[in-house]
Amino acid sequence: MGNLNISSVAKPRAGDARIPDPLLLKPTIDGQFTSKKVPVALADSGLSVRFPRWEGLSAGHKIYLTVGGNTTANLVQPAYVVTAADVADPDKVFVLPLPASYTVAEGSIIVSYMGLTKTNSNPKWPVAPQTVIVDRTAPGGEVLPILLNPDATQIIRSLTESTFDPNGKFETLVADYDGIEVNDRIVPFIIPERSGTPIFFNASAEIVDDDEVHTNRIRLFFDRADIIAQGDGLHEFGYQITDEAGNVSGLSPLARIQVLLLDVPSALLAPVVPDFLDSAGLGDGVVNYDDAMAGVEVEIPAYATSAENDIIVINWGGQLSTPYPLTAADVANDPVTTIILSAALVKLANSNPALPVFYTVTRSGSPYTSPTLSVNVDLSVPGGPDPERLLKPLTVVGPDAQVDVITEDDYGQNASATIPAFTNDVPPKNSFLSGDEVTIIWDGVPVLPPYQVQTVDVSRNLLLPIPANYITDKGAGFKPVTYSIVRELLPPYNPPQYGTGTAGIKSVEVRSRDGLPNDGQPLTAPTYTSVNEFGVIDIEAAVNGAPVQCPIGYSNVSPGNDIMLKFMGYDFDSPTTPILPSQFDVTTQITDIDAGRGYAVITIPREKLRMLCVGYGRVTYLIRNDKGPTESLQTEAVVDLSDPTNGMCLV
Repeated sequence: MGNLNISSVAKPRAGDARIPDPLLLKPTIDGQFTSKKVPVALADSGLSVRFPRWEGLSAGHKIYLTVGGNTTANLVQPAYVVTAADVADPDKVFVLPLPASYTVAEGSIIVSYMGLTKTNSNPKWPVAPQTVIVDRTAPGGEVLPILLNPDATQIIRSLTESTFDPNGKFETLVADYDGIEVNDRIVPFIIPERSGTPIFFNASAEIVDDDEVHTNRIRLFFDRADIIAQGDGLHEFGYQITDEAGNVSGLSPLARIQVLLLDVPSALLAPVVPDFLDSAGLGDGVVNYDDAMAGVEVEIPAYATSAENDIIVINWGGQLSTPYPLTAADVANDPVTTIILSAALVKLANSNPALPVFYTVTRSGSPYTSPTLSVNVDLSVPGGPDPERLLKPLTVVGPDAQVDVITEDDYGQNASATIPAFTNDVPPKNSFLSGDEVTIIWDGVPVLPPYQVQTVDVSRNLLLPIPANYITDKGAGFKPVTYSIVRELLPPYNPPQYGTGTAGIKSVEVRSRDGLPNDGQPLTAPTYTSVNEFGVIDIEAAVNGAPVQCPIGYSNVSPGNDIMLKFMGYDFDSPTTPILPSQFDVTTQITDIDAGRGYAVITIPREKLRMLCVGYGRVTYLIRNDKGPTESLQTEAVVDLSDPTNGMCLV
């Protein structure tokens, strides 16, 4: 298929006898194409040159084929001798062989013939010789281009059912190969995975036309049936070109494509969202804020050829779930799995009366998309879109009016909560509207009945009661308290549907004597066990410090509870003035030994007594359990570590 020079016919010179005779017609070559080329096979075996008899021909006349035009310079031997039968046949057509030796080389030759009389005289020539082109160059040059997508981009990596056009064809593009000519025949092939042998699809061959030569872009199609016949797998796609003369190119570079047509997810059904409508089409018809906060379930119905490790991803109005790989147990179920969408994901997609919801099943890197379900989503809610942040926290007071504290004296009495009228929005919005229901939630328990907001309540704070039993049932401690506002969604649903906004948590301290050591009643005063006959801690008594005996035989006290001793010395002459360096606070735990004898002994170090020297030593103790502490009554003793002669402390 090289660029070939076509030699021109030599023009007769003055006095040259090779003047064409109009009775001798131009020869033809059997099998020759309109392009003047001849098939390589004929060039290899020799050509047949054909021309009709002419008037004036006699038996014994001779006919030679010539090469080079109407010239005697290159006669093809031997001559053909005309017979009487030839002369008698008015329809006689001579067919003379041109040996293959003349068409071995690539290029062009000019073939003609010459008629002579019996005496080899008076030559006659046809009106024109015939040009013959011998083409022995295969198309494509050194390397053919690889197959491309129809838009001239890199070929697809995977082929699925969606790849085919409406006629069941996989369209590719052959672009820009060397030596492209009209009537080139391009045959697609596939080398199946683990085969190594190309399978050619001659029925899908593409014959190059003038337009394709001009644009240098040829569309090549693979038939769906041919591809399916090779089965699924990583197959290699390519093509081979045969030009008009029969020269055959090498195989094109191979495009590796994953074929997924047989063992693929199929018969996918739309997802099911039970919070909207269940698989039977029954339900309240809306996904509301409460549904979102609980996590929205999306069921994936069973589908044909479900397989372990199929990857399921929900598309919830453009928000994608975390990919979920099916397990071996899943594939036997219907639905095959249920994926729960987080509140954060659902809220990102926002409200939409026709939210598009579908899923993809990905296998071997190829996604398959389900039909779409339109879901009515209404996330309208008091304090939306973020009630926990936008609804202001409540405040709680008991009878003594301490904010967010229920004191021991208030414990067992009713309290009240104030619900702010406006949100944290900028500008503020109404927290509640007429018809809303407001419920206080005390440590997880709703305070019933809910309060129904009246028109007069809108735009002013609500003051709602908290009956004492809700407080006492949960006992003392720091209690999480909040409130919720419930609002009916529109249009009216049957049954009615609601949006519930819940404010952030307020921690309320509840104090109670119940469960405290000695039920919160003051503990018995401790006793100094080392004093003289006058009840004074003197020099002799303080040599090893001052032991203090603390009774522990109380209700709600057990080994392991903390016991804390608190000692402070006060000036002898000014009993209300503390001697701060003498302060001694120490915490330890009640032991089994202490429990067995009914008291604990804690010693005040002599260094602390020395800091007091002369004065009043006042001591209390407290016991703390998991409910809190109870403190004892106070004990006082005179401390005198002074030298009677000079008043200095000797210890």
